[in-house]
Amino acid sequence: MVNPHPGTITTKEWSLIYSCEGDPAELYHLPSDPMQERNLIGEKREIAQEILNKFVSHLKNLGVNSQILSIRKRF
Repeated sequence: MVNPHPGTITTKEWSLIYSCEGDPAELYHLPSDPMQERNLIGEKREIAQEILNKFVSHLKNLGVNSQILSIRKRF
């Protein structure tokens, strides 16, 4: 079994913090909240999923193990 570590994916506009262990994910809009104080995951879950999907696609292109990819597809 793979023991995943929490991850952070940051774009120019968003910061997504998530764990594969079932901990709640967090999403912050950096231009309006640079100190990351207002978690928008409940309001913007579709944006978080889109960011995560792009990250998983990038990992797949790098040849990352499929077991690692499968646990990274959800938060």
